[in-house]
Order: sequence, then structure tokens, then C-alpha cells
Amino acid sequence: VVIFMLYLSDRLIGRHLMTISRTLSKYNEQDKPEIIDLKRQNFDDNDEIDLLVDSINNMQQRIYFERNKAINELKQKEEIQSQIATQKESLLKLEHKVSMSEIVRSLANELNAPLINIKTFSKLSLEQMQEHSFEPKRLELSVDKIIESSCHALDIVNRTTEIMKRSEPKRISININPLIARATLLLSQELKHASITVKHHADEQSIAVFVDELQIEQVLMNVLRNSIEALGSFNISNKLIEISAITSNEKLIISIEDNGPGLSEVIIDKVFTPFFSTKEKGLGVGLSIAQTLITSNQGCISIYRNNKQGACFNIELPLEK
Repeated sequence: VVIFMLYLSDRLIGRHLMTISRTLSKYNEQDKPEIIDLKRQNFDDNDEIDLLVDSINNMQQRIYFERNKAINELKQKEEIQSQIATQKESLLKLEHKVSMSEIVRSLANELNAPLINIKTFSKLSLEQMQEHSFEPKRLELSVDKIIESSCHALDIVNRTTEIMKRSEPKRISININPLIARATLLLSQELKHASITVKHHADEQSIAVFVDELQIEQVLMNVLRNSIEALGSFNISNKLIEISAITSNEKLIISIEDNGPGLSEVIIDKVFTPFFSTKEKGLGVGLSIAQTLITSNQGCISIYRNNKQGACFNIELPLEK
């Protein structure tokens, strides 16, 4: 009886368990699963052995399906990341190209005034030399103006070249009010052409900040030029830009505000976005560059509508400790 029971156990259970064991021992999740078939034709109803086999087969199929799904998702993710990296590289190249265009445009605008002065005084000097009543003193004044304008043009070129070469800010202690005055002077011809008055409120004569001088000067010029362009298309008689520099909570706050047309809330949220411009021929990178330079000097820049319905830029920079 015992031997017969052992035979039945081996016949009905043992050999099937061995078949399952041999199949599973060959199982590799990378290969297509091998379906376990016990070939139990003599049984009409599924018993525990059949249920076990069905569970194992389903588990193998599910593992194979989930693995392939994960592999496909990983491949798609890698392809998307590769596309994103390619797009980022293209955008960086485009931004660099447009930034260079903005720098060239800015350089051309700044050089325009001293070059016109050089041309004007050179022509005047030539006329004076051809006059019968030649006055050396008048010629000397004209030559002085030519030299002054030449030096101004050379300073502009050197400053632009230095900005383009720098990757990291060279922070030093500077007095901000003379820097504001110099940025205003560099834009004097554009201000004069647009009939704009600038009021620089320098209540504190000496405010030392720890920043890159050239980069902050470029920021001031970009923001001032933005106000000049806004006022240039605005039909009012008393065009005004007011600049103030005050200290608060160990920070310097520079406010540049105008009485121009101002900006809507929608535009205010986008002014620092690269390539966004409200001007027909604007490149839309001047304020974006300004924000990048301010951030690299551990500061921040913001804009809001002032009580004159114009625009006000606030630039915050760390004071020298």
C-alpha cells in the first residue's frame, strides 16, 4: 500500500513538480518565457497543480511584459533627453548669437555720438584752416574735442571687449553714484536726441558695493536704454528719468523710473524673458542680459508700475562688508 501510494504521489505530483522545477531553473528574465505545459489530459478539472502552473506562467508573462515596458520607457526617456540636450544646445547657440547681436547694436549706438563729434569737429577744423583769418586757439579747441571724442570711443570699445571676454564677475568695491553718472554720460547723446531729462538723486555721496564694475555699468545702460526707448515713442513734453540709490538692510537699492507709457501686468511678467520685446525691431535680450549680470553679482532686479504710470526698475546689490 505504501509503495502504491508513493507511486501515485510521484505519478500525480512529483513528476509535475520536477517539470516545473526544470523549467524554472532555465528561466531567464531577458528571454521570452517558456510556457509550462504538464500535459495532464486525464484531468477535466483544474486542481492545485494546474492553478500553480497557471500562476507561474502568468507571472513569467507579466515579468517579461513589465521588463520590456520598462526597457522601452527607458529608451524613450533617453531619446527625449537627447532631444532636449540638442534643443538646449541649439537655444544656447541662438541666445549667444542674439546676445552678440545685442552687444553689437549697443556698441553701434554708443559709438555713434563720439564718431559724429569727431566728424563734426574734423570738418570744422578743416574749414578753420582754410579761412583767411586763421585763429590757432579755435583750431586747438576743435582738436581737443576730437581727442576727447576719440578717447570716449576707445573707452566704449575697450569696455565692450572686456565684458565679452569675462565669464565670471571680477567683484571689487566701488562707489555706485559715480558709476551711475558715467552710465548716464555714455547715453547723453541718446537722451538729448529723445529730449529726456535725467535727475540723479545722490543723497548719499559714497555708497560702496562689492560688484563687477563693468557688468553693473552695462546693466545700468541696458535699463536706461529701455526707458529711453519707451519715452522716445511717448508723446509728452516733459520726458523724465529719475535715478536714486539708497541703502536698506545691508543692501543697495537703485531705482530707475520714468514717466513713460508704463507696462501692463502681462508684459511686466515677461520683460526679463529672453527674446521677448514690445518693440518692433527689438531683439528682446537687453533686460535678459541685465538680469543675468545682476544675478551673477548676487543681486536681483525687478520692475513695477510707479505712481506716474511709468515703469520703475529696482536693482538690489550687496553692500561692501
